[in-house]
Amino acid sequence: MKISVGTSSYSLFFQFGISRIVPLKENGETLPVTQENKREFVQLSAQYRLYSSIKDQIENLLSGFSDIIPKDLITIVRPSCCSSSFT
Repeated sequence: MKISVGTSSYSLFFQFGISRIVPLKENGETLPVTQENKREFVQLSAQYRLYSSIKDQIENLLSGFSDIIPKDLITIVRPSCCSSSFT
């Protein structure tokens, strides 16, 4: 498996037996990455890798999880609940 980040354009190049270019923004494959826009490239690349590329799998996992454990039994701990414990 080979994953190459195309640093010459706003796109990622994946090769898993089949080559694929993923534009990170509209016309990203034609936009050069420069010193001025490299922060945006890194942000878009991270967003794709950590969210967009696995969005369907995460949604399916959460759906299956909620089939087993009802959503009303799952609570999220909010910082306001614990703030007095850390001060």
